Amino acid sequence: MVTKFKTYKYSISPEVPAQYTELGRNGANALGELNQLMHTAKKAGEVGGSPYYDHVNTGVRIYTQKQYNVITKVEAMEKSFAQSVTFTQHAIERIVERLEQPQSNAENHVRKLLATATYQGETSNKYGVCDNYLHYKSRVNIVVTRDSKSVVTVYNAEEQPKSIATITVSRISAAIKRELSRMTTQLRREIRKLTEQQAQLNVNAAELTLNKIRCKAPHTQALIQTRIDAIITQVEEIAQEVDAKLTQIKNAEREVSEVVGE
Repeated sequence: MVTKFKTYKYSISPEVPAQYTELGRNGANALGELNQLMHTAKKAGEVGGSPYYDHVNTGVRIYTQKQYNVITKVEAMEKSFAQSVTFTQHAIERIVERLEQPQSNAENHVRKLLATATYQGETSNKYGVCDNYLHYKSRVNIVVTRDSKSVVTVYNAEEQPKSIATITVSRISAAIKRELSRMTTQLRREIRKLTEQQAQLNVNAAELTLNKIRCKAPHTQALIQTRIDAIITQVEEIAQEVDAKLTQIKNAEREVSEVVGE
């Protein structure tokens, strides 16, 4: 009787079984299991021209040497946002009720939706500041707490519960006003410094003018006048810069007034 040995597409480096064991799996079976995982793993990137793959269901990242079909390294995948969130009991109940999912599949179902959902903005409720994600195809909105990354509820986007706070016009207006205040404060601080420079230059020009009056030598008077002219030019340039910043403040205040209606 001839014993047949199973052949695999990928061989493995000597250190891979130990790495596989560190992931809580059987290192002795690394060769066969990793070849099986490679059938459904998805390419996640490249290192040095060789691709690595993520097997989402097991959380295993597999590095390969493309030229020789060798698996060179395995490690735990970095958890995606969808995989890292937790669920409150309230969220589980709403998933069962509103999405008609069995409780045993509730978390997995929403993780899949969250993986391709898009960020819609923030809300505030009893859980604090939350981020809203919308899964367009199913029209499911998923609410996740910003601090603890917990899913607290889900609902159909067309049937938003009244208890879910939305971003109101007043909140948007308040944010715009805060930004205007921050900007104007900075600009006025810069204007104050420029005005102080301008005042000091005027003092210097006055002192030079007094020196020119006291001086009798025409050549020295001409040199002093040259310095006075240079200072006057600086003063005028600063004045233009101050006017520009004042105009910037005025325009910003007008624009904000038009947006928030005040």
